[in-house]
Amino acid sequence: MDIKITELRKYLSEKSHNELKNEIIDLFKKSSDVKEYYFLKVKPNAEKDLMEKYKKIIENEFFPARGNKFPDYKVLKKSGK
Repeated sequence: MDIKITELRKYLSEKSHNELKNEIIDLFKKSSDVKEYYFLKVKPNAEKDLMEKYKKIIENEFFPARGNKFPDYKVLKKSGK
């Protein structure tokens, strides 16, 4: 499944202003990546908070609070999207 930017531009150019807003809101509701993107757009000074979130995920994988375990690289990869 692949779409070219020119196809996307054409699709978006056919939408009204309100339809574009609704598309963005739907994306925001469905995707945590989009939520983080707009979080940083709306609150650019909160970048440090987001970095702390990922720092905790990484620390927990390599240095868990209880016992020793091998890091789950799937968790690390998913957090780095």
